[in-house]
Amino acid sequence: RIQATASDFARIRQLAETDTYMKKWSGQIIAAADALFAVDPVIYELRDGVRLLYVSRDVMNNMYTLGMAYQLTGDKKYAERAWLDLEAVCVRFVDWHPGHDIDCAEMCAAVAIGYDWMYDAFSAEQRAAIEDGLYQKGLYEVALGFQTSSSAMSGIVTWGAQNRCLVNNGGATMAALAVMDVYPEESAFIVSCAARAIESVVKCFAPDGAYWEGPSYWEYTMQYFAKLVSSLDSALGTNFGFEYVQGLSVTTDYELHMQTSNGTYVYGDGSSARVYVPEMLWLTEKYNRKDNASVVMKKTNGNFSGGEDRALALLWYDINTELSDIKMDTYAFFEKEDTMVIRENWEDDAAYVGIHAGESQGQLDGASFIYEADGIRWAIDPGSGNYNQTGYFDSAPDGQKWRIYYCRAESHNTVVVNPSLLPDHRLPSYSKLELVQLKDKGAIAVADTTQLLYDVSSARRGFMFTDNRQSFVVRDEVNVTKESDVYWFMQTRADVEVDETGATLTCDGKELRLDFISSHGATIEVGQSKPLPTSPIEENDRYGDFNRIVIKMHGSGAMNLTVKLTPGGIDATSISDYDKSIDLWTID
Repeated sequence: RIQATASDFARIRQLAETDTYMKKWSGQIIAAADALFAVDPVIYELRDGVRLLYVSRDVMNNMYTLGMAYQLTGDKKYAERAWLDLEAVCVRFVDWHPGHDIDCAEMCAAVAIGYDWMYDAFSAEQRAAIEDGLYQKGLYEVALGFQTSSSAMSGIVTWGAQNRCLVNNGGATMAALAVMDVYPEESAFIVSCAARAIESVVKCFAPDGAYWEGPSYWEYTMQYFAKLVSSLDSALGTNFGFEYVQGLSVTTDYELHMQTSNGTYVYGDGSSARVYVPEMLWLTEKYNRKDNASVVMKKTNGNFSGGEDRALALLWYDINTELSDIKMDTYAFFEKEDTMVIRENWEDDAAYVGIHAGESQGQLDGASFIYEADGIRWAIDPGSGNYNQTGYFDSAPDGQKWRIYYCRAESHNTVVVNPSLLPDHRLPSYSKLELVQLKDKGAIAVADTTQLLYDVSSARRGFMFTDNRQSFVVRDEVNVTKESDVYWFMQTRADVEVDETGATLTCDGKELRLDFISSHGATIEVGQSKPLPTSPIEENDRYGDFNRIVIKMHGSGAMNLTVKLTPGGIDATSISDYDKSIDLWTID
């Protein structure tokens, strides 16, 4: 009933005998399920002192692994091993930690899968124990969350247009559908409330598939959207029309554009890990996007990690997918998010640029960029900080969040004027990409950074992908209202040796040259990515295990700085070609 029907599993068993990928995933799942017999059942523990989430995810992976192994083989030993975990969480756990709502929601989803996929192998007593656990520790808490803001799970509706809304309501829906014949009124109430609650977040994918929390949280959000909708389809035969929401049919385009072999462009917040996940296969099947499915399979070679991803790949992989050459565009502009990416080509070692303007959300990364060439990500985004850091979610304009290093502009590849103990970009602020030109040989984008910066009457940042889509130029033009310090930052994992006109970066035997020209005698230095002397220092804060290049100008009035990043061994133009007003830039 949950995400799959009996006929789906029958199809999987048949194809696992003949299709190369299906056979591979099936064998991996059975091996992983067999290995779980040597693993102790889960115990109630807040491993980081805050969350039960890690336990919920262990149960999730175990239930998908053991449940699919049972469906593939019919061997009840897998259900017997699953029962050890299900008995622990449904009978012995005091709760599913609803105070941290996604802990409870993900446990709801995990138990729903285990109960549903191995239902026939459990005794009546075992089923009753699981049903009672789902009700007492999951559905009851969820139902309260829909009815009172004082409940532990009130976040199920109050999180609104963000990832937690879909995680909470997706997990709750899976649990309700799993036991809808046992608790029909309660389940109907939860499913109907959840369907209304997620309306605020699914519309965020309109109009072009981009997601405001960035590509890392796209994955978490889409993971539970796929679980929710596929469960509605398999259990009820309808998904209430959610599949027709604008943007969803092209949202895999967004996620594929936002990553390379080195990982995602993790603007906003989250992890930079690559996101080639089975939910993409669900989307490509749902919307008949075989071109995107081909990209996913070509980039992964069918390698998915963990029992959950392999089980879902078995459900959603279309064996008729052709591994053809990638035909997607080499550039994309997502206007709603003021985000642009462009690559030399789709090869793994191609040059790649990502530019993010838009609204400063989880981090002060307005008008930031990443840059790759020769298979090296030379300019990186550090990703998320420590979520358990005191004040990390205090995001008011004067909130403690903006004292934490990874949340500040100085830890990103952007510009800052007169840094102090205050947030080093203004809040709230928005950086608009006011010009985007995409051509065969390169691209130009211009961001208005006036709202971001202190003590300026106007400011713009120009980006140019040049030298036949290999080199990258960044130019800042600022008009300061008083004598000021202007800082230019670039974070990198490369080794850096600075000189008077720039720096030479080396990594894995590859080389990159950074050159700069300034109107005000700028200086350059490199060191550990950590707070400036003028910045706040927070107890137990985490700093980067990478370098930061800092170029500093000091002066008044109109100031400009041009920086060019050039890979080694190419026929390159001179930085002097770009040391002119952004308005005069042109590209063939």
